[in-house]
Amino acid sequence: MCHTVSETEELFDSSQTIEKQEKDESETEHESESYSLEWALVPVRDRKRIVRFPNTIKMTFDSSTSDEEIHGRIIDVLAVSDAEDLVATLVEESSQNPRYKIVIWDLNVALNVELEKARTPLQAIEVSQIALPHPISRRYCKFSPSGKSIAARIDPHYVTVWQSTNGRLIVEVGEHLGVVHDFEFSPSETKMVVGTGDNIGQVFLWEIRKGVAFQTLDNFPQSIKSIDAVAFSSNERFVYFANDQGEIRRWDIRPKIQTFD
Repeated sequence: MCHTVSETEELFDSSQTIEKQEKDESETEHESESYSLEWALVPVRDRKRIVRFPNTIKMTFDSSTSDEEIHGRIIDVLAVSDAEDLVATLVEESSQNPRYKIVIWDLNVALNVELEKARTPLQAIEVSQIALPHPISRRYCKFSPSGKSIAARIDPHYVTVWQSTNGRLIVEVGEHLGVVHDFEFSPSETKMVVGTGDNIGQVFLWEIRKGVAFQTLDNFPQSIKSIDAVAFSSNERFVYFANDQGEIRRWDIRPKIQTFD
């Protein structure tokens, strides 16, 4: 499924979580959060369904030298796959010096239940864990169209891509001179478009398998400081992007035809 620019800006609205007790939405910094998410409202089969997550999650770290079990708690829902069968959550290690992970959950087993007749929440089944150096925002975590890959902006200038099923690193896309504001997989999942900005807006096209940027668009007026949203057309002929001036433009990315209007 290919998202338009307007859809890109609202991409993760569907993954907003519902807690038993209301929480002020302005509290977005994970470092200060002390709650544990056990229930979430996620879209499943064109409707929203309650999904139940475990109270604690056993976490493993390659650098850990202790045999003691490390447990984590879910503090946010980051992304839902287009097929609505995978959910990515942000998990914090339960300790005074927390570490963080993306934990991916499979809802396929739960989807076998007829939702109209289901009286209990859907139970999430853990698929994989991906270690993070710090918490990330749901704006910067996205599944590929098939759900086979997941990407996140961990460093402001890079986008990292992993396999969803096992958490293995595929590629790290960067380094960009400006801060990454948005990114999107192509429908074929062979390319990624990245919009950046700091002092000048730029759009990059990356070949995911090789980790190579093969096209760049940066001939913007000096008044354009950032590219804030990007998206592919369904046939991958065009890239649509929105800048910090509120303009939406189209870029023809076919070989030897690099125009935008």
